[in-house]
Amino acid sequence: IANSSAYVPYGTIDVIEIVSGDNVNIINNTIVASKASYVYAISTAITNSRVSNNKFNISSESYINAIQIGNMIATGSNVEIANNIITGVCKNTTPLSYDESKAYAIIASGVSKATNMNITNNTINVNATLNTGIELFNTENNIITDNKMNLSGVYSTGIKGNLAPKTIIRNNKINSTGNSSIVTYPGVYGVIYNNDAIYLENSMYVNITNNNMKVMDKGYSEQTAP
Repeated sequence: IANSSAYVPYGTIDVIEIVSGDNVNIINNTIVASKASYVYAISTAITNSRVSNNKFNISSESYINAIQIGNMIATGSNVEIANNIITGVCKNTTPLSYDESKAYAIIASGVSKATNMNITNNTINVNATLNTGIELFNTENNIITDNKMNLSGVYSTGIKGNLAPKTIIRNNKINSTGNSSIVTYPGVYGVIYNNDAIYLENSMYVNITNNNMKVMDKGYSEQTAP
């Protein structure tokens, strides 16, 4: 449990950080983290591992991330992320002209090709200016099933993938709410944000089946899919 007593401008909290590891189990933890600009609940590069049955309550003014497997330095593979409950709020009360508050529930990525991410039965509720429920980057042979997501902000995307071939996206429930009429400043990284249930690019051999998706962009109109 991590919760400092005062807000730390530009500070960073890493509750669980594992630079590299194999056969790691992160199970049945409760993580409460806040009072810093950047909050990472679980940040790891692990293989043949499980992250399951954890509860997260995290908040910040700039950036929150509940679970990150792999990064631009190290890669994680063969990881099960299951049965986690993620609640996150990221609101910038002192807006900066070059950045907006961002919430990422689950990120799976790698500098080299990651493989076999099984992300199943997680409950995600996040509220920020820019929201992403599950993000895949440079990882293949992924299974994303039976997750429940509620995202609310200016731009909200349930599942986002880039270089994520051979991915199965099945039986997920995604509620994505945004308002693209509000002008935002995504920041120096130049990342494109949208209001989507699922957004993929550079990804082949993907199966998307039996998902329940609802997208509301208050700047346009409501879109639904059974």
